[in-house]
Amino acid sequence: MNVVAAIATTALRRYFRDRSNYFFVFLFPLLLILVLGLQFGGIPNMGTVGLIGTGTGARELSEELEQRDLTVQHFDDADEARDLVSRGRIDVAIELPSRWAEGERDLSGTVRITPSSFAKGQAATAAIRQAVASLADRELALGSLVSDGVDRKTAEHAFDRLDSVGPRLSVTKAGDRMENEFQNLGQFDLGAAQQLALFVFLSALTGAIPLIQSRELRVTQRELTTPISTLQLIVGEGLGRIAIALVQGLYIVAGTALLFGVSWGDPIATAATVTMFCGASAGAGLVIGALMDNVNAAAGTSVGVGLVTAALGGSMMPIEFFPSGLLVISRVTPHHWAYRAFATIQRDGGGIGDVLGPLGVLAAMIFVLIPLASVLLRRAVARP
Repeated sequence: MNVVAAIATTALRRYFRDRSNYFFVFLFPLLLILVLGLQFGGIPNMGTVGLIGTGTGARELSEELEQRDLTVQHFDDADEARDLVSRGRIDVAIELPSRWAEGERDLSGTVRITPSSFAKGQAATAAIRQAVASLADRELALGSLVSDGVDRKTAEHAFDRLDSVGPRLSVTKAGDRMENEFQNLGQFDLGAAQQLALFVFLSALTGAIPLIQSRELRVTQRELTTPISTLQLIVGEGLGRIAIALVQGLYIVAGTALLFGVSWGDPIATAATVTMFCGASAGAGLVIGALMDNVNAAAGTSVGVGLVTAALGGSMMPIEFFPSGLLVISRVTPHHWAYRAFATIQRDGGGIGDVLGPLGVLAAMIFVLIPLASVLLRRAVARP
């Protein structure tokens, strides 16, 4: 056991001796979580609209937009609203024709919409078009009734009662289930869990490089001439990689909780998930290191495998959006099971007992990958 601990400590020191690793372990993950959270984070509305004007017409449009899950801010200055759009503070600026904005029934003129380039800006623009069309259609219908001699208040009252006339129409949007799935998440919660899995796995895969370098320098061969088994050597290297991955994973958990207010849920369940995922990730890195003989090839393979596995496992797009066939493939990745565990903990308030299934799968991956790496390393050392 002392030998295994010594190998693990050496691996840990060797990794952190390279100061370039500090950026990728500590700084870059938090920066990416910040960017993804700001751009795609779960916010409970479709976007924020800057509406120029506070007259009756502007208030009517504001009520219509709020029914479509848009947040409305009123501005007196169009330039100010457009400036906020350009800086990403609001998603769309709307400027109504002056006569409409003040509540006059003349809807002629042009509604000027200035959307941001982000996804919410485009989605909000579509909702705004529908709201404007709905108000315009209502006003045209009211105008037609008034021109036929119907009192305007009577016509408006009739329109207000339309919802209770005729058969009821129930509309269910395809996206409702997804909205409910993510409704308990904060702006950065989903991205933090996804990026933790992505970066921890990538960092663990880099364990392939020192394992290959040790063979090239014949350090591994000399170690195996002592009373050390290949399994002990792999376990020692694996513990070092797990320690590195744990440092990064727990740092991301603590850093995102303090800086971005990410809710990680039950600390015991979260710690267990991070630990088991680190073990599976370290095992994958050791398999690559034992399987390959060239450092440059292993580095490229590690990055490629890391990114593809992350994409399949839900670290780039939530697995809830996966088609059934891709979801089956996703289950062979450790990211998938970490994603499911974090989803249970963060969204449903689950504890350690609720994530035993995903943790069991991750544990099985560890017990498969570590012995496999040991067998592959024994064969690699035996090769001339």
